[in-house]
Amino acid sequence: MASELFLSIYTDYLSPFAYYVQATALRSDKLAPYFKGATVNNILFMTASFVLVSIFFLYTLYKAMYISPRQNEPPLVPYWIPFLGSAVTMGIDPIKFYRDRQKEYGNYYTYILFGKRMVTCLGAEGNNLVFNAKLAEASAEEAYRSLTVPVFGKGVVYDVHNSVLMEQKKFVKAGLSVDNLRAYILMIEEESKNYLSRWNKKSDIQDVHKAMAELIILTASRCLLGEEVRSKVDESFAQIFHDLDGGFQP
Repeated sequence: MASELFLSIYTDYLSPFAYYVQATALRSDKLAPYFKGATVNNILFMTASFVLVSIFFLYTLYKAMYISPRQNEPPLVPYWIPFLGSAVTMGIDPIKFYRDRQKEYGNYYTYILFGKRMVTCLGAEGNNLVFNAKLAEASAEEAYRSLTVPVFGKGVVYDVHNSVLMEQKKFVKAGLSVDNLRAYILMIEEESKNYLSRWNKKSDIQDVHKAMAELIILTASRCLLGEEVRSKVDESFAQIFHDLDGGFQP
């Protein structure tokens, strides 16, 4: 039945249309070189391919712009190109992309990135949802794994099972408790004085941004990692850390 239907369509519509296109093209001085030697089947194949691609593109565009997401889902950012989604706009200026979408949709919205639905959660509530939600409800592991492994290496942060990640987060959380921060004051003061003592000129011009980055590295390594680690770190590590941090930039 299907083969008969296709044969009928081919005989009644497609074949005459292909002959018409071929004849029209050959009569045109500009199109003739492209259609010279082309058979009716070649033209039919190109026509069918163009129609299918057009239908797919128009359906995707319609779905993105007019079909509302299901109830209780974040709004979907419209996009023009299937699969790519918002990749081009986001890639040109990621910060502007997120800020503009936040103004339009609020702290929660979804956009398509290389065929994947990316749910964005911004603001204090969004951060609390992502980082404190139960694993069954929300997880940032898949989104962050490709970013954190090149920077921190394997076996830490998002390259481990969630239970191990929770243990690692507890280590960091304990080091930043209020009582510990009070205990760090004298260490921070000592590191700051030692750092500034190397500025032995009575007047000079310094890059404050660079100086603060170096001082933070020295104080953080002393307070959070201990004297043994601090003794092996100097100001030059700030540039290395800056390069690692640059690995998170899109």
